[in-house]
Amino acid sequence: MAAGIAAAGLLLDSNILIDLLRGEAQALASIEAHAGATSISVISWMEILVGCHDDELDAVEPWLSSFRRLELTQAIVCSW
Repeated sequence: MAAGIAAAGLLLDSNILIDLLRGEAQALASIEAHAGATSISVISWMEILVGCHDDELDAVEPWLSSFRRLELTQAIVCSW
């Protein structure tokens, strides 16, 4: 496992982010248990923004920025 991944804490995929945006209780509880130790990949960030309606972007983009964002690097790709 690459050192950057280990430091990322809990890496949230876009399906979890969608559940959070929908207010799903199980997703919210999981995130609360890892407060401050969550990250998203640049791919998940892009997927969520692409799926947003124009009128949602002003709220969703700052919310996504609250997560540590991991860039896609060869070390990350090769670690999986």
